[in-house]
Amino acid sequence: MSGDQKAQFYLGIQFIKGQGVPKSIFHAVAWLSLSSAQEYQPAIAALADLRKHIETKRFKDAQCYAASLYEQIHQLQFSDLIPQACKK
Repeated sequence: MSGDQKAQFYLGIQFIKGQGVPKSIFHAVAWLSLSSAQEYQPAIAALADLRKHIETKRFKDAQCYAASLYEQIHQLQFSDLIPQACKK
């Protein structure tokens, strides 16, 4: 998994609280999922707690959104390795 697990955790918490970003359990689940996939224990605990406050389908949708975020992060990290012809 790519990214800083603590930063992803804190962004998820910001979405829970609505501090500096719109309050959104959906986005909180997405960012906490990225962090918890890297075995960050506070994110794992927060995600388990949030699970009680969101419908199963919405939870799974947020995890799919997290997967798309992961892909974007991964592409940015390795963009210098992608040949210019492929970037068009």
